[in-house]
Amino acid sequence: MKGSYTVEASWIMAISLSVICATILVAFGVYGQVVELVSESLYETDVVELFRHKTGLKEIMETFR
Repeated sequence: MKGSYTVEASWIMAISLSVICATILVAFGVYGQVVELVSESLYETDVVELFRHKTGLKEIMETFR
């Protein structure tokens, strides 16, 4: 019976390490996307278009109330 605990522990460690590694990889991906978005210059962002979308969405939300 003592050997079965070792086998179960090896499966738990393998799954735990896989989850930790996957979490680290996802975190690096999110970090890369955030750095990419922050490094864009302000001139590439169309502020007028963003304002129009915001006011349009606000008007739509007010019509449903």
